Amino acid sequence: MALFTFNIDAYINLPPSQVGDNNITIPNASTHTFTRANFTTETIPQYTDPEGDAANNLKILSLPLSGILKLNGVNIVINQIVSFSDIDSSLLIYESNSATTTAHSSTFNFEISDTGSNTFVG
Repeated sequence: MALFTFNIDAYINLPPSQVGDNNITIPNASTHTFTRANFTTETIPQYTDPEGDAANNLKILSLPLSGILKLNGVNIVINQIVSFSDIDSSLLIYESNSATTTAHSSTFNFEISDTGSNTFVG
């Protein structure tokens, strides 16, 4: 009797293929509450994932030089991971520095992981 064997490869879920930049203008001494769209559909290029997996986690790689990022009222630290469910619950905010009265920019770097691969890309 002969035997036919199928060797089936493991399913490999790929990480996000694009994570883009965003630029928002806010009033001096104000607070911005982040939304999922701020990191996905409002970016250039927009967030995309080969399998269509949703963004799952945000990893903060650097902090703004001016102002403070907070999660649920607590200051964010470098390499902190923020779930998009927390972002969807309006828990991630940026507080601008009220002591600075001139127009300026403040930036931070981030990466995003998807729900399938859980690999961060930025």
